[in-house]
Order: sequence, then structure tokens, then C-alpha cells
Amino acid sequence: MRHGMLWAGNPILPEQHRGVTCREAANRLGSWSGLMAQARHGEPADAFVPGDIKTARMFGRHFAQSLNRLPIPA
Repeated sequence: MRHGMLWAGNPILPEQHRGVTCREAANRLGSWSGLMAQARHGEPADAFVPGDIKTARMFGRHFAQSLNRLPIPA
């Protein structure tokens, strides 16, 4: 947000409120400022729960769609 960065916030609503279990829920950590994931204490840093992987895929699609809306310089 400084130095001319473009910001893509996280539009994914937390799914726990719809009855999805925490491990399976997209945006289970409730981040609005971008992508967020969390590994459990004592587990490897890349041991993400299925909901965090689901969130990453959904956010990746959102980010790609955001980039596609930008004008292409001549």
C-alpha cells in the first residue's frame, strides 16, 4: 500500500458460520487483509489443514482475476 503497491484483500467469508468444521473451512482464521494460514505447534511449517489449502486456491483465483482487470500498458 506504500510505494505504489497494488493490494488484493481477501473477499472469502469464513465458512465456520455455515457449519463447516474449522479444519475444512475456508478463511478459518478470518483474515481480511490477505492470505493467511497457520501450522499447529510442533508440526512442520508446511503442514497446513485442508481449509488453509482451500483458502489459498480460492485466494489465488481472486488474485488472478484482479490482475486480469488491470489495463495492459501499450
